[in-house]
Amino acid sequence: MTKKMDMKTRVMMLILGMICLGSSIGISRILQLGTDPYTTLQVGVGRILGWEFGATAMLANFSILVFVAFKRRDLIGIGTVLTFFGTGYIAQFFHNIFVPFVNRDSMIQLVGFKAFALVLMGLAIALTIVPNVGPTAYGTLNVTVTDMFKGRVAFRWVRIANDLIFVVIGFALGATVGVGTFLSAFAVGPITNYFMDKLRARYSIASKTEVVVEDTVEKPA
Repeated sequence: MTKKMDMKTRVMMLILGMICLGSSIGISRILQLGTDPYTTLQVGVGRILGWEFGATAMLANFSILVFVAFKRRDLIGIGTVLTFFGTGYIAQFFHNIFVPFVNRDSMIQLVGFKAFALVLMGLAIALTIVPNVGPTAYGTLNVTVTDMFKGRVAFRWVRIANDLIFVVIGFALGATVGVGTFLSAFAVGPITNYFMDKLRARYSIASKTEVVVEDTVEKPA
């Protein structure tokens, strides 16, 4: 039996997702095996500007949301605003917390922490999508660009193209691109779907807002 979530519960779920997302990014940055494409871009920009990660993340999110505001302002919700301000600094906080516990000379630790970070990333994305209170900045970008093609290009191909562009730019700016980057690209999707199925089996949301997941537009119950 599913339970309907009120707005308070939905926002709390989103905040938990932000914490998981920040933890995942923070751990991945310590491992230096490569981060997800969007974080790779942010790390590269941060190296050029000499900024801390939290400030760089806000700059990247702001740049995207300015573009989205002109094309699909309706996509921007409370979740978009909270992740805009919070995720980068949460990632920076957990990066500092986990640094003493990670031994980069230990292959077992590298593999274990990377697996943990991937699971956290998938859980985090599910926790930010299911409450349906507004996607992350990167999520709004992918949906907006898909709309600009007017159905000629599927959502998944737009996301893959954006991922590749961000990885190339990030790498050119000095960010690390490695096995972690490709694991993030291929493993996080299935992990996210697993947690979304579990959460949606337990909770339902009465909302008119549409959520784009992969190539479909889903209307929450």
